Formats: sequence, C-alpha cells, structure tokens
Amino acid sequence: VFSKSTIVNFTDAPWKSINPKYAPWHIHSTYVDGYYFLCMAVGDVSKYTAELLYLAYSKDGLNFEVLPQPLIEQNAYRSAIFPLSTSNKTIQFGAILAYKTGEFKYKEFRLSKARLDENLSKE
Repeated sequence: VFSKSTIVNFTDAPWKSINPKYAPWHIHSTYVDGYYFLCMAVGDVSKYTAELLYLAYSKDGLNFEVLPQPLIEQNAYRSAIFPLSTSNKTIQFGAILAYKTGEFKYKEFRLSKARLDENLSKE
C-alpha cells in the first residue's frame, strides 16, 4: 500500500494533437544515472487499447518531457526499454517494441545527457 501518491506531469503531450482522447495506457519505467524514463503505450483508454509508443524523461520523477516523435506510430502494445551502457555523455538503450499483431522487434538507441539536460532546463 502506498502511503503517498503523486501525480506525474507531462510538460507536453504530443499524442493529443493526433487524438484528444489519447492518454498513456501502459507505462514501463526505468531509472539510470539520475534520469527517470517512461516508455508509454498511448491510445484511447476508453477502448482499452494503445496505438502509439512514446518515450518521456525526467530528473525529478514527477515532471516529464516527452520526445516529440513516437517510437511506434501505430498498433503499439506494451513495450520496454532498458539501459545497455552509460558514459558521462550518453545513455545507450535497448528496447523491446511490441505490436498488437503479436510481433516483437528489438531496437537500440542512444540519448545525449547534455541534450536531455538542456530540454529539462527549459521547463
């Protein structure tokens, strides 16, 4: 049982421009090198489904910046990201990308810590 709940805030919600009914449906989180990351399946939750997959990041775990481009643009399902390696400049991730068709794909990508910090400082 949680003794205290906190609401997570998104500084932007790029999925709203696609469909105003869309909201995060399934969220997978990870923490690495002082950053919180959310891998979010987003869709019409009233229909119990997702369409898009977005990545969000934060330093405080409460206020998240969302990358403007989705990792998956249609038929997204519950997916996950995980850190592969880190340096003082970058974080290398692996991702299991799931689709409603039952297909799974693997992707690797790298994020610049300086760029993450720059975007978070604009808040």
